[in-house]
Amino acid sequence: LDWLTQEGGIPVPAREAWAAADLTSARSRAITMAGDLADMAAADPETVGLATLRLRGLADAAGLDLLDDGTAQADQGSLTAALAGVLHDTVLPILLGPGGAGFVRRVGPLAATPLGQMQSLVSRSDQFAARPVGQRLERGVLEWLFPAACGAELPASTRLTPADRLRGEVAIHLADQLPRMRPLATWVSLAEGADLRTVKPWFATAWPVEALVPLLDIFGDRLPPELWLGTVKAMPDAPALTAFCRRLVGTTWSPSPYAGQAVVAVAELRLLDQQWWRREHPEISKAVLGGSAAMTAPAIPFAPRVERDVQLAMIMAVLDPQVLNGNAQHLAGLAPLIEGRRFALPADVWDAVASYTSRVPTPDLVAGLASTDPELDLRSTPEQARWAWLGAITRDGVGLVRSLVKHRLTGQDAPNAATLVDQLKELPTRQPVADPRARERQLAAWVKELLPVRERGLGRLFGGAG
Repeated sequence: LDWLTQEGGIPVPAREAWAAADLTSARSRAITMAGDLADMAAADPETVGLATLRLRGLADAAGLDLLDDGTAQADQGSLTAALAGVLHDTVLPILLGPGGAGFVRRVGPLAATPLGQMQSLVSRSDQFAARPVGQRLERGVLEWLFPAACGAELPASTRLTPADRLRGEVAIHLADQLPRMRPLATWVSLAEGADLRTVKPWFATAWPVEALVPLLDIFGDRLPPELWLGTVKAMPDAPALTAFCRRLVGTTWSPSPYAGQAVVAVAELRLLDQQWWRREHPEISKAVLGGSAAMTAPAIPFAPRVERDVQLAMIMAVLDPQVLNGNAQHLAGLAPLIEGRRFALPADVWDAVASYTSRVPTPDLVAGLASTDPELDLRSTPEQARWAWLGAITRDGVGLVRSLVKHRLTGQDAPNAATLVDQLKELPTRQPVADPRARERQLAAWVKELLPVRERGLGRLFGGAG
């Protein structure tokens, strides 16, 4: 016993150094030692357990158990069976007990064959299977049994094999740190009847569609739709995602859970054509509603193209609120996507925006620009705040709304300055207007700065203003 449990392990000669006769003799002695260890187990199970694992490692390294293939005398018994019996009776209870982690630290790493035997013994234990999922073994014991983690492939069915159950326990302990382990952890948890609260934290990040679909096929009735939302929001475009979104859009949800409707709205957003804004009737409302629904998972970022689509839909919806059919409240939650964020519109996107906003009356467009100018002292209303969101968006270095207004005022049907000034005079201010004529001159000067250079000198454009 002292030799087997000495500090630093036991010396093991290379297998090639053993003669056949030596192997036979050593095997016989090892079987005797296994019997002796079994007799001593009750007095000091941890020391006997350590000695048995050392003997198991020695037998593996020397090839002693290779003689268990039937060439040995029947009365000599099986070394493999003898060692397995002692391991089952001594080491297994320690691993399943409260001191398992301390014991495996004393044992240290195992070679492949004894490690595989311990994995099999643990996974086939009735006591292991009877415990609640995620609470079956101490983490230190799991790390000892799987020093290089374990395979993350999903089980073949919900009727788990002992090996699947043990792998699932490892996955549950690693799921917080290793996203690739979350599908296996979820599968085993649900197959074992664990509470849904066990799996919810693992959906705090987006999952690959390929990992999510098998779970939904089997456990879809137990997974609330909000758990899928991050994947639909954040995954890059791919045929698998498109097929998944089509599946969601084609699903009839119960009217009660808003989360289910949110997933459908985001799926519809993801199904928009990659250049939906080029069409004559862009699906602005669908993009805004989908973007708003996606914000119910605020910690998960949009896929870059989807964020661009939602930003573009917001721009168009601010310029023409009618397209939202009374759903303008959804814009407020999306404000962080454009508010104070500087970015320049590409030429083709600018053309789409300019073409779309041709339906917005010029006075409304000018009033929107005026609401973003602090010198005009306009009251901050929700509608004016939405126009201010566009302040950092530029085209050729010029603010988007100013560019649109200047573009509009170059047209043949541009209104005269007096009309624009009259419109601006109706907008509320933070402070009452003390001098209406001074206010009118201020607005006229502001409008004059908007007009093309060739028009600025034409007093007729201003009528009686200023």
